[in-house]
Amino acid sequence: MTPRASFWRRYFLAGVVFQSVLIGGGYATGRELVEYFLASRPAAAFTGLLLVAAIWSVICAAAFAHAHAARTYDYRTFYRSLLGRGWVLYEIAYIALMVLVLAVLGAAAGEIGSQFLGVTPAVGTAVFALLVAVVCALGLRVVELAFSVWGPLIYPVFGVLAWLAITQWPGTIGTALATPAQPGNEWVMEGLAYAGYNLAVIASVLPFARHFTTTREAVVSGLLCGPLAIIPGMLLITALLTQYPEIVSAPVPVTVVLTGLELPWLTLMVSCVIFGTLVQTGFGIIGSLVERLVQTEGVVQRFPERWLRAVVPVVLVVVSVYLGERLGLIALIAQGYGTVAWVILLLTVVPVILLYLSETYSIGIFLPAGSPALEIAIHVNHIILWSFPLFGISMVLSGVVRAAGAG
Repeated sequence: MTPRASFWRRYFLAGVVFQSVLIGGGYATGRELVEYFLASRPAAAFTGLLLVAAIWSVICAAAFAHAHAARTYDYRTFYRSLLGRGWVLYEIAYIALMVLVLAVLGAAAGEIGSQFLGVTPAVGTAVFALLVAVVCALGLRVVELAFSVWGPLIYPVFGVLAWLAITQWPGTIGTALATPAQPGNEWVMEGLAYAGYNLAVIASVLPFARHFTTTREAVVSGLLCGPLAIIPGMLLITALLTQYPEIVSAPVPVTVVLTGLELPWLTLMVSCVIFGTLVQTGFGIIGSLVERLVQTEGVVQRFPERWLRAVVPVVLVVVSVYLGERLGLIALIAQGYGTVAWVILLLTVVPVILLYLSETYSIGIFLPAGSPALEIAIHVNHIILWSFPLFGISMVLSGVVRAAGAG
């Protein structure tokens, strides 16, 4: 962080990173949006998305405010400030999640390359791995540039897709929204579950919190995360509603719309943007680990920073894709992820409760008795502490959803 950080970096970059990592690892193909917002109650789809946006905004604002106040710009220092030496248990769970996500992204990149770009799945996966490794190797500034340039492209591309779908099939959205709700699965609970398990991507945004110069900037940037991340979802759902209910059973719902429009240039454009979001998710989650290594005392002295940035991404992608395809590690991690998520919840909530109950004594360790700063510290503690149980709950929801095979 420097005083000369631009307006874009201080207010919008973190939200664009959040949006980019979330979309690539989630709803870019439309499958998650259909599962959570269209399958049982299309009429409540947009209301559900607004609920999700509100949750993301509040949690991101709290997370960024804490990161700025505690100067914790990687997940190691972020959770170490909460768990002490117990942070290593969070790292084990995060690396397990990283391997799973990279394996899935590699497979998805290969599938997109095969279906839409005319190359073999192996080539698509190899290009994905190469792009992730190259961007990470070039450093955080290049990562920022990649997010800043590619991330916003999703808005006009999905906007064009929605507009063409509406003009091609006028009146179909009204028919879809008038469809009676199916029994079960209330939209509020679906929205809470969807918002919760996607908050795991916040770890990928922490390196960019260094640009905040004030708490106000951190909070405003966090509040913008919800709208920035949900607008593409609203555009995509608008396009998908024109093909309801056919998209409900489609493995990749966006292909139903693209096939119906029969516009090769649009298919190529959407496919390239989706492929790019997969790459962004890849170097987003790997970048969080690389930044954690670079910021760890002694690591850079033993291994050159440029070497870490070049080698770690390649090793992670290759190993993750190999394990996912050859050893069935995806299923193994998915089955056990619910348990890991509960462990993270305990590691998050229990320390917060203990610290809250003994705040006067625990804060007094660092401040002399009778210090006028003691009351201020307790007040700040009240503002920050409530956000950590929400992080733990989000991880539990993530584990439940992933273990159930959704996403």
